[in-house]
Amino acid sequence: MSFFSVRNPNVKNLPVNIQHVEATYFHKPTTPHIHPQVELVICSKGSCIYHAEHKQFPMSEGDCLFVNAHIEHSTEFLPPEGAIDIVYFRLDDFESRKLLRTMPAAWALLKMSDTHISLFQSHIIYDYVSEILSEYKKSEPYYEMFVKANILKILGVMYREHQLNSPETDIDESKFEKLKLLFDYLDDHYNQNISLQTVSDLLGFNKSYFSRMFKDLTGHNFSEYLTKIRINKAIQFLGTRDLNVSEISNMLGFSSPTYFTEVFKKYYQCTPAEFRKKLT
Repeated sequence: MSFFSVRNPNVKNLPVNIQHVEATYFHKPTTPHIHPQVELVICSKGSCIYHAEHKQFPMSEGDCLFVNAHIEHSTEFLPPEGAIDIVYFRLDDFESRKLLRTMPAAWALLKMSDTHISLFQSHIIYDYVSEILSEYKKSEPYYEMFVKANILKILGVMYREHQLNSPETDIDESKFEKLKLLFDYLDDHYNQNISLQTVSDLLGFNKSYFSRMFKDLTGHNFSEYLTKIRINKAIQFLGTRDLNVSEISNMLGFSSPTYFTEVFKKYYQCTPAEFRKKLT
């Protein structure tokens, strides 16, 4: 597996990368890789197979695929020809996370699921992606505003059509409000020594009750969730900041660089230093 990062976005003033891939580029499946961006793919010609999380997702012309960040995947084109268009972006770069926290129906993506992949047919989304591609190719004044608007519309349609959530992911409004408070707290204090008791007291819950509720709603226990936040921050620091591993470990609140490396390897099967080399 390799690690891929869109380090040089090609949309003016936006952290977005757009890529067109023809079947002739590859004679065999691409190398399995991961990256910190969400990936929205449309099959614009022929057919292909997306391999992700040990599953196969056959695509033909007009199909759309959503792949969450940090999910290993690869592409295999089928003869005689094929082409895909890919839009890479981070949800946080669009301030979408704060926006989506106001909508319980959008809970699925906020669960930080390690395996969220959706294959679907939607003429509306296909048209929005096509408009993104058209705006990018023409690059007329303020085209980046149209790109951003269409990305947000795509996310809205995917939630409305339940491509990114399902009825069972909806949660009680009162609990959701409490969790919004928790998310905001973790955004500001993820690098501190935060215990289950601390956040239980913050939200006014019994510790045992909060532990069960959090596990039910997110699929993770609290310590796993906090660690995942820190590791996601580590990916950003490794890719964008001139900091050594010890400095990053300290900034993230790990007890030592050795422990940081140990935890990082559980997620990415390599050390932070090795991961950084893959990004360069």
